[in-house]
Amino acid sequence: MTQSNPGRPQLSDHLFVLGAWVIACLVLFVSLGAAPLTDLDEGAFSEATREMMARGDWISPWLLDAPRFDKPVLIHWLQMAAFSVTGFSSYGARLPSALMGLIWIGGISGWAYLVASRVAPTAKVKAYGWAVLISATSLGIPAMSRAATADATLNAFLILSLLLFWRALWPEKESETGRLWIRLAAVCVGLGLLTKGPIAILVPGAASLLAVLTCNRFRRWLKVAFDPLAWFIVLIIAAPWYLLQFQAQGMAFVEGFLGLHNLGRFTSTMHGFSAGPLYYPAWILIATLPWTLPILGAVFGAMGSSQTAQLLRSVEVRLAWFVLVFVLVFFSFSATKLPHYGFYGLSGLVVIVSLWLAAGPLNRSSTHRVFILLTLLASALVVTSTPLWFVAVTKAVTDPYYQLVLADVGIRLQSKELLFAALTCSGAAGFVIGFGRFRGGVAMLTLTTAVAAYGVIVPTIMQSLREPIALMAQFIRDQTDNQKVRQTNGQPTAKPNRIITWRLTAPSLSFAAQRVIAADSPLVGDWVALPTHLIAKLPNQDTTIAQVLFEKTGISLIEIRAKP
Repeated sequence: MTQSNPGRPQLSDHLFVLGAWVIACLVLFVSLGAAPLTDLDEGAFSEATREMMARGDWISPWLLDAPRFDKPVLIHWLQMAAFSVTGFSSYGARLPSALMGLIWIGGISGWAYLVASRVAPTAKVKAYGWAVLISATSLGIPAMSRAATADATLNAFLILSLLLFWRALWPEKESETGRLWIRLAAVCVGLGLLTKGPIAILVPGAASLLAVLTCNRFRRWLKVAFDPLAWFIVLIIAAPWYLLQFQAQGMAFVEGFLGLHNLGRFTSTMHGFSAGPLYYPAWILIATLPWTLPILGAVFGAMGSSQTAQLLRSVEVRLAWFVLVFVLVFFSFSATKLPHYGFYGLSGLVVIVSLWLAAGPLNRSSTHRVFILLTLLASALVVTSTPLWFVAVTKAVTDPYYQLVLADVGIRLQSKELLFAALTCSGAAGFVIGFGRFRGGVAMLTLTTAVAAYGVIVPTIMQSLREPIALMAQFIRDQTDNQKVRQTNGQPTAKPNRIITWRLTAPSLSFAAQRVIAADSPLVGDWVALPTHLIAKLPNQDTTIAQVLFEKTGISLIEIRAKP
């Protein structure tokens, strides 16, 4: 295909790539451990890992002294490795995801580079740089890469599987068998099975099948997809844990993992996450902020008969399109619609948008550049002006607990007005720079938005939301340590019958306290963690009283005492 952007890569292209990677590292690691773990997911994953370590059990995840069948074991092994270095901390819990997030971004940009090297060779370095920058500064990918869950790890293995699948199906020479690439892909599929289960096979398998059916490569797909050694590699990596877990937990594992948490989520609604058929298309637009204009430009740019449209519809780009389409369609039929399902297809979209930015009309039209700069400036201003509008927007919240939390968030944000003012100036400077050096201005604008969001706003919200839990956990640990000291010295000590939670789902409390604190009904002598406004609703108030031991921002720890 004739290249619309002639010329060899310039020094500025390589500097752009370097700058994009610096931004990626800043966005993923700045303030990574600044806030306590959130619930449910971060607390659940991290506490399950802590309990495995406490039990000396490397096979079965446990949560609050019960087997946990939500996900396989790999993320827990990675967190174990991190905790052995950092101790039990929010930074250590999130570190594996951040590192896998770098691999996820590298896989997306590597795929964009390979595709561009076929359809737009002289734009391949630009496509690589754009892919890194989009991945690192979009709303969704950093969010997953900074969370102590299995999602960044799964998406890292998914994108590597897709890249290697693509390399096997679209070889540089048709005489290549593709066996090396599919066997490397098998390693990633096996690790994906250890991370989150069958989705690691479903997405690359189904998307690649749909892609080859549109370009007469079905026979090659059969040879590649059913390579015996590749399947042996998958089994040798994943099967031992599945067999050991079945041996340890029996049919409860099969029913819980495959039945409830895989098939069950598709056929019935879980956790109240249900929505209509437009949920994931709308989610894509939100997850890719502030890159809305390039997203729309790439999607609509693939239509028509222009040179850009032909490039974006090339057979080499088909797999990226079908990853996106398959995920949007398949999960739109799922009864449970969790936001992170959309990430499975987002990587393909980033590849397409990177091609549009590197070799599309942006390189010939100053109007496109101005509109992109304006949309990025608008996003930066909305984010950096958060202290001005946050309180007004959140006044509609009626839940007593969240009213307290959001009020605390507003106070914390307003105390950082000078920092937000500096970030606003940074965004404005990026906008001005963009008229002379477009990519430099875009990088500065998106870095400003990402740092404001992930370096300041999100940690601030998480502090208000979960700092009370972390402080309560420290109180419990201090009391426990004091009791041990008194017992060691032979002094009498009063201790609670149990420490429990009541109408409060907070596995992060157990993680921070480094002891299992399960939900149960309060009894006399118990210490109970609960939302403060629910103290008045405790059972047996005719015969018991609640002595407050700790309270902060709507969360209390009380002792249930019998009335005199």
